[in-house]
Amino acid sequence: MMTKQSHSLSLYAQLCENLITYIKMEKRPGERMPSEREICAKYHISRTTVRSAFGELESLGYVYRRPGQGTYVSSLWRQRQNLLDSYSFTEQMVQLGKEPDNRILKFQMITAPHYLAERMGLLEGAKLYQMKRVRLANGTPMMVETTYLPEEIFPRMEVEQVGKSSLYDFLQQQYGQVIRYADEEFTAGIVDAEEAHELEVAQGSPCLRLTRQTVNNKGQLIELTFSIARSDQFIYRVRYHQTEEGKGNEDV
Repeated sequence: MMTKQSHSLSLYAQLCENLITYIKMEKRPGERMPSEREICAKYHISRTTVRSAFGELESLGYVYRRPGQGTYVSSLWRQRQNLLDSYSFTEQMVQLGKEPDNRILKFQMITAPHYLAERMGLLEGAKLYQMKRVRLANGTPMMVETTYLPEEIFPRMEVEQVGKSSLYDFLQQQYGQVIRYADEEFTAGIVDAEEAHELEVAQGSPCLRLTRQTVNNKGQLIELTFSIARSDQFIYRVRYHQTEEGKGNEDV
């Protein structure tokens, strides 16, 4: 049932959450979803809201559409959920039999400049935590991450708390954040003098640059991270699947 909650959680976001829960608890891949008209009648909301919610669920891999037939449950959400669950650098290193560690180089509150505010959907001048850290495995620097977190969502955050565990575990356990999805961009590059020093490689060495944006279950962007990874330590592997809806999908 839809409720009149705080403005931070719109009817659209509530509907997305309700439909995702319904899919996880009651539906199987390939089964047909209720029609837009049925959902409108059940939740007393507009058809535009329902269509927007279905569009969001389709982009997240929960459903797919068959023209003239309706909307059906996809199996992609299970694969994408597994991908997000396994993203944690800490967990990945443990699975590889390596000892993960963090070296925090910087942790401070900053005022969001225009380019960060625009990218994170914030007002210019909003308060952000800036955290720069080196991620290590068996004492070897693997990557350098610079992370930005909105102070409005994560009030009173202390560096001592962040450094004790996986960042995502911390955000979930201390602030109740549930990740809906994360988008990543990968580009090739070379390290400058400062990056070379932090990664303990020669200046001009090749690297992989990653940009990650993480969105919670309310549709808020809660994290923006820029990473530089050593190319001699990282392999990016993709496997493509053919799904029941006839579209290719990839596992990273």
